[in-house]
Amino acid sequence: MDTIELKIFNIDISMNFQIIELNNSFDITLKFLDEVIDSEFYNDQLNDLFEKIYNKRENNQNESLEEYIQELNNLGEKHLKYKVLQGELMKNEFSDYHNSFHMINNYKPESLEGQERIRLKAMLDGYTIVIKNSLNTLEIKTPTQESHPILMEFLNKTTEFLRGKYPIDFQSKMIIHF
Repeated sequence: MDTIELKIFNIDISMNFQIIELNNSFDITLKFLDEVIDSEFYNDQLNDLFEKIYNKRENNQNESLEEYIQELNNLGEKHLKYKVLQGELMKNEFSDYHNSFHMINNYKPESLEGQERIRLKAMLDGYTIVIKNSLNTLEIKTPTQESHPILMEFLNKTTEFLRGKYPIDFQSKMIIHF
């Protein structure tokens, strides 16, 4: 039983896929931020905490950051509401998915060219994908169809399956679109 975990995030959005290969199917789970409760208060508190963390780091007081990390976690638990979508994709329904899954499970990035340009773009307007597969854990900054066609095809197939199963307006949710 192989498992692939994909964490996709940028400064505003975070979503996590877990795809587990079973005997005759794939169990696909997507967790994403659905709502921020009392967002104005949340953002004010978040900014205050980040300012405190920044000041501690500037004064080389890294050992005392643990309390702020705990406060960040508590703030998130109180104000962030996540939604989980889950579905079982039968292998005989979507035959190409099986091949894509195994390609990602043995995935190595197709392109390492232009990493500095990509890294800068990721910081400004892109996103990062962390892939945990049977071989290792990879971090890819701002992949595109041209730079990482195998990965993007797999993400498109996975989200296409979930869109077909759930009547959710993916455009209005905090989901990165591929």
